[in-house]
Amino acid sequence: GMRRTRLIAAITALAAAPAAALTVGPTLRPAAGAAQRTSGRVRAVAELVRADSPPAIGTALPDCPPTIWDADEIDIEAWQKQYREEGLAVCPIEIHATEAANAAGAAWFVERREELKATLEKHGTIWFRGFELMKDADGFRSFWESLDLDPCLDPLHTSGLRKFLSKDDALYEEVNKESLSKHYIGLHNESTFKKTAKAGAFVCFKPATGWGGEFFIADGEAIFRDLDPEVLREIMRRKVRISVSNLDFDVLDKLPPPQKEAAMRKLEQMVADGVAPKFDMDLEMLWGTDGRAMRLQAVQNAQ
Repeated sequence: GMRRTRLIAAITALAAAPAAALTVGPTLRPAAGAAQRTSGRVRAVAELVRADSPPAIGTALPDCPPTIWDADEIDIEAWQKQYREEGLAVCPIEIHATEAANAAGAAWFVERREELKATLEKHGTIWFRGFELMKDADGFRSFWESLDLDPCLDPLHTSGLRKFLSKDDALYEEVNKESLSKHYIGLHNESTFKKTAKAGAFVCFKPATGWGGEFFIADGEAIFRDLDPEVLREIMRRKVRISVSNLDFDVLDKLPPPQKEAAMRKLEQMVADGVAPKFDMDLEMLWGTDGRAMRLQAVQNAQ
């Protein structure tokens, strides 16, 4: 819902930042050119498996907490006015490593746990730069546990879009499918109509091998504040949402109307029975909403 208090926050840990980009001082400071605050959500990207592991936790993860919605009767102008008057905190805020911080390792984060949580609550995203600790899976898990943050099972764990690269550490790999290679899928912390991870972290252990490697941090509150109110109202009126499945059944046009209608209803049920459980969310079956009359879409509830 639209509340000033954060329910979801993200920790960004980019351990592979070039040394030339790092500055001395563990103090918090705004990122150059950064805008405001966000409801940004980001994930863990892991590629290494340790030999000397602490207790494995990947097989004993609890579900993420239920999503709490407060989205009815949103007064768009009132919230935009409040955000403008309050002024949004810089997002992301950077924390740069020093020699002392790197020498301390996980202890540096333990000692500053409450300070870092307060910073995260205020700014929405922390960008850790130049820390040696998070350059492998072992250290990345230590970083997370040093902040006393609990992992949970990805809300889309059963969808086939999520897999572990370090299961013992509960570290997921971001979406890595050849079939989606031409689609832009930003690093994100998953939130569905039913479940939401309250905090998340991601790390890149290697630079991009071909091209790219850049990412966006979207400040949700700043975007809401600055969008044309009429555009926001139209999005809400039309219930713009995500389609998790798009299937074309043009062959049904060859059937007589009664059989065609019966086949459409049957296919709706089959898709609902087969797709919805994988995504653990309530889905609505819609025909022909994107210009193709015989395209069946399974779409999320309006959020």
